[in-house]
Amino acid sequence: MARIYVASSWKNPYYDDVVKRLKDEGHRVFDFRHPIYGGNGFHWTDIDEKAQNWTFEQYAEGLHHPKAECQFRNDADAMEVADTCVLVLPCGRSAHTEAGWMAGAGKKVIAYIPEMVEPELMYKLFYAVTNDLDTLATMLSEADDKPKPKHTPGKKYTAPDGTVYDSYQDYCNDPLLDSDLIQCKLSRGERTPQNDSERQLLREIRAAQREGKVLEIYPE
Repeated sequence: MARIYVASSWKNPYYDDVVKRLKDEGHRVFDFRHPIYGGNGFHWTDIDEKAQNWTFEQYAEGLHHPKAECQFRNDADAMEVADTCVLVLPCGRSAHTEAGWMAGAGKKVIAYIPEMVEPELMYKLFYAVTNDLDTLATMLSEADDKPKPKHTPGKKYTAPDGTVYDSYQDYCNDPLLDSDLIQCKLSRGERTPQNDSERQLLREIRAAQREGKVLEIYPE
């Protein structure tokens, strides 16, 4: 069972079928159209109904709007916790940026191309490409035998929000990490508990793991 971030477009006609199939297969899926924290996802028109006609200066300012900051953190957290990305084409810049970051972070990325688009050479960075939903399901159930980039000790690490840390370990131990990421890092043994509350959380995580339970921010 994988934790899957589905990257696509609001206009993509295949998206809902892909999300449903992956959930039916037993995977945990981040659905940006129906996020677990409620609402209907993010639209620039949530900030300004005239956003499509913005100047560059308005766009640059809009990136720091509280609604944009909140949605970015939600998406970035989901990308960090996921172990797999399914890029559902056709889609645009945002989805490709997400898939590219996840590939660079060593996560399994599969491009699903149900209708042919312009050929793209750099999809060779991904684990695989397919135009068949059954094949996609099979690929997601396979063990990943392709080498992944590792977090090199002592090498600087750039988080999804652009913050640069001296190392991946420093990132994992950042006291300002989102609570869901703290839980994730503790459960993976990548974070040292920072206080009594985290030490208690780790004990609860270990107890749950001994019982075969999995604590995730992705829905069952």
